[in-house]
Amino acid sequence: MARHPRSLALAIVVLVVGASAVGCVPQTTVRAQNEPVKVAPNAATLVLVYPPVADEGAPAMPLLQRNGRGVWFRFTVGTAQPIADLDAGKYSVVRLPPGAHTIVAAAWACTVGDCGVAVLDALVAPNKLYVVRLGFKPQVTLEPIVGYDLTALSRYQRLSLDPFRESHWILDSGSRRQIVADGVSAIRQSGRRTFLAD
Repeated sequence: MARHPRSLALAIVVLVVGASAVGCVPQTTVRAQNEPVKVAPNAATLVLVYPPVADEGAPAMPLLQRNGRGVWFRFTVGTAQPIADLDAGKYSVVRLPPGAHTIVAAAWACTVGDCGVAVLDALVAPNKLYVVRLGFKPQVTLEPIVGYDLTALSRYQRLSLDPFRESHWILDSGSRRQIVADGVSAIRQSGRRTFLAD
């Protein structure tokens, strides 16, 4: 039985639109087991925590998706080296060499003049554990937490960057990197960065 060319064209359009809607969130992470966090020898161990939206309260968290979940944030060293991609209710464990680092968290959906960016200047030591929490009161911040109860992580999902992820045309683009860099400069000029020093 022959198909009408118009019906076939319509079916192709529906498939393409459906596939693009499903694939609009790039796959950059893999789930990891929620096992006890171990301090790495000769490196600083950072636990990056993005609390559930319910912990923040909707009025304090302006960056909400329509489903009530938080938007995804990319965490980088400087503005270029990704170390974690997280959404609300997730955490990641990363290792950094001892010394001075700038940790930047920026919303995935960055546009000029509208990009949630937070900056943390960190001086970290080897064989130490640090917990850094993404907060939203009153602006997006990266808050070092002293004495954090790591058992609280049992209600979060642990994510790690996928070592096999491909470069994404938006997240890894030079234009997004420039928007984030401009946001970092504005935060430095306003004095809204946070500090972590051992």
